This record gives sequence, C-alpha cells and structure tokens, in this order.
Amino acid sequence: MITPGPGFMSNIFLETKLKQRHSQLRKKMGEMQMLNDAETEKVKMLERKLAEKQMEEQEESEAFESMVQQVEKNLQMMTKRAVRAEHTVTKLKEEIAHLQVQLGNCQVENKTLRHVESVSLHAAKQHAQLALEN
Repeated sequence: MITPGPGFMSNIFLETKLKQRHSQLRKKMGEMQMLNDAETEKVKMLERKLAEKQMEEQEESEAFESMVQQVEKNLQMMTKRAVRAEHTVTKLKEEIAHLQVQLGNCQVENKTLRHVESVSLHAAKQHAQLALEN
C-alpha cells in the first residue's frame, strides 16, 4: 500500500477548490447562455417588429403615392374641363354678341316696316278720303 505524502492533502484541497470553481463557472456559463438566448430572442422579436413596421410604412407609402397620382389625374381632368368651359363661354359670348347685332338689325327693320306701313296706311286713308270726296 502506498501512503500519501505530505502534499497529498493540499492536492485534495486544490482539487476540491478547482471542482468548486469549475462548478461555479459552469453555473455562470449556464446563466450567461440563458441570458444570451433570451437576448437573442429579444433581438429576433425586435427584428420581426422592425420588418413589420417597414412593411406597413412601405404599404402606406404606396397608398399615399397612389392617392397623389389620383389627385394629379383629377387635377388634370379638372383643368381640361375648365379649359373647355372657358372655350364654351367664349363661344357663347360671341354668339350672344352676334345675336344682339341681329336683334338690333331686326328692331331697326321692324321700326322701318312699321313706319312704312304707317305711311302707306296714311296714304291709303288719304286716297280713300279723296275718293270718297270725288
């Protein structure tokens, strides 16, 4: 049988201390791994949320762009309508002016015809009266 030497107890003591330290480090490593896993999950969740927000912003941006294009299209159509309306107003004003000239001419002609009719009627009355007198 071998008898342990004087350093045997100190070796056992060191080995026990090393095992304790090893156990503490493993425990600490396990805790750190759990913390790391939790942080990794948190990062993944935040990345998903970021991707969702970016998608929402993209969709909102596209919807806004579509609205802007629709407004621009509506403005173009309204501008065309306004130009057509202005053109129509100009034509109608010209037609009104032309009709007013025609109305004036008709009024003058009507006045002339009434005057001629009046003169003719007066002359006919005079002829009739002369005829009655003779």
